[in-house]
Amino acid sequence: MTDSEKKFIYGKKVFFFTQDSQVIAAIKTRLIEMEYEIYILDNIKNIKNILSENPGSILFLVIDERLTIQGWNNFVKSINKDIEFNTTQIGLLTRKISNDKLSMLQAGLVLEAGCERIESESEETIRHIVRTLDKLNAKGVRQYVRANCLTDKTTELYWLDGDKMRRFPIVDISTVGLAIQVEDRHYPIVQDLKLVPNAKLALKTKQIPISLDIQIIKKAGSGYILVGMFPLEVRNESIKVIRDYVSARLHELLMEQIAQRRPDDTNYNTVVLSIDPTV
Repeated sequence: MTDSEKKFIYGKKVFFFTQDSQVIAAIKTRLIEMEYEIYILDNIKNIKNILSENPGSILFLVIDERLTIQGWNNFVKSINKDIEFNTTQIGLLTRKISNDKLSMLQAGLVLEAGCERIESESEETIRHIVRTLDKLNAKGVRQYVRANCLTDKTTELYWLDGDKMRRFPIVDISTVGLAIQVEDRHYPIVQDLKLVPNAKLALKTKQIPISLDIQIIKKAGSGYILVGMFPLEVRNESIKVIRDYVSARLHELLMEQIAQRRPDDTNYNTVVLSIDPTV
């Protein structure tokens, strides 16, 4: 699958650099629930490494702290100028900066995700962000964000089958369903399953009573993958636990991507950038 095909299907990762508690609360309660693939970042030294590992992403910067006006201009300009980030789309958000200073800050910058003042009413801010994300095709064609669990040994699905406990590791999970890994020797146990009515879903330290409607069992390598959907009557509290896990797991995998990379220690408040954008 080509990168363009992946973007068409999976959309784009959306990063927010902020410590603004109101923005974070709005993102968590609205954008993540709307199934955008959202990440909240709080360390500016990681941003370029993350963008390097995830080309074609969208980055929103809340510019009310950390750097000066010139510092933010330098930081964004350094991304705009670097061919490595030529598919990154940047937007700015501010609650405090005056219009005059905002105009100064934007000078010479490419801001494909716009520049918006965060008003006290967060709903308008969310509407602006959603309009921007949809314009930039952030979702692709997928409807639900899914997290890979294969390397997270704290996740499993288990149920009582007569006097035997059946336990299977989770391959990936979203708020509508999951996939589990079945070894070849366990295929007879699941081959005729249509419904698992009284299972338990373990996610880190949380355990959720869950039912699973089996959709498909397919051969995968030396075993099988079983794909199941959660019934519509799953409790909201359970969906919230799953959504919180998916969000945290995606962030965990993101940090693993850059674990071996050196942080960006550039002082953007004082750095002098070349005038020539090709340098």
